[in-house]
Amino acid sequence: MQTIICPTDYSACSINAIRYADEIAQRLDSRIILFHSIHEPAPAYEDFSIDTEAAPESLHGEEVRHLGKLKAIQTYLENTDWGIPISYETRIGYGKAADTIAHVTQQERADLLVLGYEPVQGLKEIFVDSMAASLIRNTTCPVLHIPANTDFKPLHRIVVAVDLQGLSGFDTAFLLKLASLFGAELQLLHVLPKEDREAQAFAFEELQRAGRRLQYEYVSYHVQTSPFVEEGISRFCREQKADMLVVGFKPVNSWQHLFPPTYLQSESTHTYLPVLVLHHK
Repeated sequence: MQTIICPTDYSACSINAIRYADEIAQRLDSRIILFHSIHEPAPAYEDFSIDTEAAPESLHGEEVRHLGKLKAIQTYLENTDWGIPISYETRIGYGKAADTIAHVTQQERADLLVLGYEPVQGLKEIFVDSMAASLIRNTTCPVLHIPANTDFKPLHRIVVAVDLQGLSGFDTAFLLKLASLFGAELQLLHVLPKEDREAQAFAFEELQRAGRRLQYEYVSYHVQTSPFVEEGISRFCREQKADMLVVGFKPVNSWQHLFPPTYLQSESTHTYLPVLVLHHK
């Protein structure tokens, strides 16, 4: 059974992300761990995170209050008749949310971390100077970002944005498992800064090379032209009516392997899509 971590601050955005995760969990036969971080130092005799399955008398007042909120979310999910019942667990952590979420993800050997985010955030905001960016840097499992008010729907087109190094070295196991569940098409996309026939032909050849390594049946190849990578990706996703966007993350060079510094000057380009971040192995 796979493990999905769903942090929540009880906001509508985070609850929506949990509902999305629930749909995935049903199809993967996964368990979901609902997690909340109390933003204060842990008592000296407490661990970094609390197993809320412990006896209630061993918990403190603040823990009991948040446990009640997490259990209310769990009850809501368990009593909703939209699909197959799955296993839910709850955890509470003390400290900065980015630290405690990363800790519980490692502690539980999570297969997926699911986060909610506001649609006013573009790709740059997800990767730079945000809690999501910190979690991407400090976790090793795939991280799935779900925009507020985005409902789950079957995946037909998954856009995979790649540079000319392709997907070599990235952990694509979860992506392939997810795509296989729906028979989704993987659309490998590379964005060029300007029209150049020779560069376009080379990029297409490299995309095909990356596609062969995936060993997946439904793969197509696309080269888009835009002075700004983020804008090019967003435009392609809209034109293709994509259901998910996938990008890779290399901790050494941060976001630069996909978006060179000269490409980070685009106007704010927002995405309405779930964004799956894959880590380098």
